[in-house]
Amino acid sequence: MVPVLINTMTASFIYGNMSERIDDLEINGFKIIQDTALFCYGMDAVLLSAFANASKKNKCLDLCTGNGIVPLLMYAKGKGVDWTGVELQKPCADLAKRNMELNNVSGHIEIVEGNLCDIPKGKLYISKRDNHIICDPDSAESLNDKSDFKDKFDVVTCNPPYMKVGTGFKNPESAVAIARHEVECDFGDVAKACSHSLKLKGKAFFVHRPKHLISILEDLRREHLEPKRIQMVHSFAHSHATLVLIEAVKGGGEQLVVESPLIIYKEEGEYTDELLRLYGKLD
Repeated sequence: MVPVLINTMTASFIYGNMSERIDDLEINGFKIIQDTALFCYGMDAVLLSAFANASKKNKCLDLCTGNGIVPLLMYAKGKGVDWTGVELQKPCADLAKRNMELNNVSGHIEIVEGNLCDIPKGKLYISKRDNHIICDPDSAESLNDKSDFKDKFDVVTCNPPYMKVGTGFKNPESAVAIARHEVECDFGDVAKACSHSLKLKGKAFFVHRPKHLISILEDLRREHLEPKRIQMVHSFAHSHATLVLIEAVKGGGEQLVVESPLIIYKEEGEYTDELLRLYGKLD
């Protein structure tokens, strides 16, 4: 695991939970509560937020949102006018909601607790917006105050579980196991949810493991998500790729661009200039 360039503001407990801390995202004053008993974000989430494109007018969705790190990073950078994050696990979803409150963006980033597999079935709902401001979901008296996900979003991002069930070490902590292993959904489910949620010509962005790339591309095309851009991520210039970043377009034509690889380290312990620029630590 590549370390994440963050500044830990405090290692004290919050609301009596001694496993929590607040980290400074170092972008426009944004911060994030992390719970080490759940699943803290890594560099893959940061790389996804840098790779994904969204204008200030775009309506955006993040699947497998965890503690809400990708919507927070994207919104802090001015990517997307309003966001919805979907998270299966209640403790993670509750933490994500607190992170939106911490940064005073609950009116622009809604966290929906639910299974992304229910999105294509029309069983998951988002709150209606008034001029891109989220109406209070707790005040909704009926489903008339909500809408489903179909064809609602310009952009979807997802940092899904990477590991197939039965492979690798499965963490005994269920929250970590669900985040890492395809326990509750596989990439085919992710692709279906993305296709259902995106408008025609909408864009989807993913971070995953290169060893699954062939099956990922097959799943995307099966759901009419045409791969458009791929970038491999390497720890060192001469090492094999450890991550792959993928962009796909719903209903797009066949034209794939493979970008120059992103290298994390110049040498052991020294980050490349390109990576430091992604973190805003180099002009």
